[in-house]
Amino acid sequence: MNRKPRVYGATPIRVMLSLTQEEWFYDITEAAAYVTENYTPGKELSARVQVGRYMEPVYLITETGETYASPLYAELLTTAPVKMETTK
Repeated sequence: MNRKPRVYGATPIRVMLSLTQEEWFYDITEAAAYVTENYTPGKELSARVQVGRYMEPVYLITETGETYASPLYAELLTTAPVKMETTK
């Protein structure tokens, strides 16, 4: 598990590659790119967010390779953290 540092106000996005391997993101564009890079034909892969008690897919690639983005995708674009300069 590779959880990014906590960013307050940003929605955590979870990508499950397998039962034992997951990645966490706060930026939906990074999560979508990660899903696209790690997709294997014949297996569904998605980026999900917590909505109530359930993890809802916001970016999904189906077993047949069709790609879908939920209406939550646009909302997450507005709440993604903005990277500032690096301080030493």
